[in-house]
Amino acid sequence: MTLEFWAIIAVGVALATLTLNGHRRLHARLDRLEDRLGGETKEVGDRLGRVEVGASDVRERVAYVEGLLEGLRDALRDVLVGKGLPEPPRPRRVGG
Repeated sequence: MTLEFWAIIAVGVALATLTLNGHRRLHARLDRLEDRLGGETKEVGDRLGRVEVGASDVRERVAYVEGLLEGLRDALRDVLVGKGLPEPPRPRRVGG
C-alpha cells in the first residue's frame, strides 16, 4: 500500500470525525434551543390567557355601562316626549 492510499484514508477519517463531531454539536445546540423555546412558548401562552381574561372583564364592564346608558337614554326620552318635545334619534351601534 502506497503513501497516497494512507493519506487518502487519513483525510477520509479526519473528515468523517469532523463531520460527526459537527453534527453532534449542532444537535446539542438544537436540543437546547428547543427546550428554551418550549419554555418561552408556555410563558407566552400563560400571558395570553391572562389577557383574554382581562378582555373578558372589560367586555362585561362595557356591557354594564351600555345598559346603564340605554336606561338613562330611555328615561330622558320619556321625560322629553312627556313634555311634548320630539323623540331624539336612536344612536347607531358600532361593531354589532
